[in-house]
Amino acid sequence: MAYNYKFTLTSVNPAVFSPQFYSPEMTFIENTDDDKPSFYTFTSEHLDELTDAQEVWARGKFLLAMFKGAHIITYEPVFDNYRAANLNLIRLYRGDSDITPSNSVFIVPSRTFGTLNAILIANADEWIANNPVSGMIQAAVNDVKAQNILLQIGFGIDWINLYAILDSIKFYAGQQGFKDILRVAGYTEKQVKAFKGTVNNFGLLSVSSRHGDLGTRIPSDTMDLIEARSLILALARGYFNVIHQIN
Repeated sequence: MAYNYKFTLTSVNPAVFSPQFYSPEMTFIENTDDDKPSFYTFTSEHLDELTDAQEVWARGKFLLAMFKGAHIITYEPVFDNYRAANLNLIRLYRGDSDITPSNSVFIVPSRTFGTLNAILIANADEWIANNPVSGMIQAAVNDVKAQNILLQIGFGIDWINLYAILDSIKFYAGQQGFKDILRVAGYTEKQVKAFKGTVNNFGLLSVSSRHGDLGTRIPSDTMDLIEARSLILALARGYFNVIHQIN
């Protein structure tokens, strides 16, 4: 089908755009030229109802963050090698016309799919069951809690944001739900405590810590950033498994 708008994207590993990562909510299109490397553009039916370039950019930024969050949760537990997190919008086109807003870097994501809501596809249940990226995004269409978790991860992760994601998962799942998530993820309360002790400690993380210059006594159990990211992503996967039955 023809789309009204398309974005050019930063260059990342083409594996990010493999058909197995497809979501009906958005489309990545490979563009080829005989004497140039392939590049990808990004579009969605959710953009077609809009007329203002700034609104299109805001919704595109939101949709891409949803994809990045779901992709990172599913395929990139160790962030040293992550790819989708480097994916960003570069230029916006309507047909062949560049309509990129001059203030694009400052535009806040819109956080709405618009009036179209979820895009209907044939055999949707079967497709989503075999595609966790698509399944998570579909869950986020109908559940703002799932949406928040994907966005928190898709917009970028540091120590403080990792803690915010943990807070969201615990709050949304409830006490028993979080116990189930820990079990599915293969982690323990002791490991969560080690993460919290690390992220709150100025003596370990300096200005990257959650509470500024509070907490300088080094706890007995700690984590490095790779371990912390692996923990939180495992809990995020566990959340979608327990709450939305997405494997």
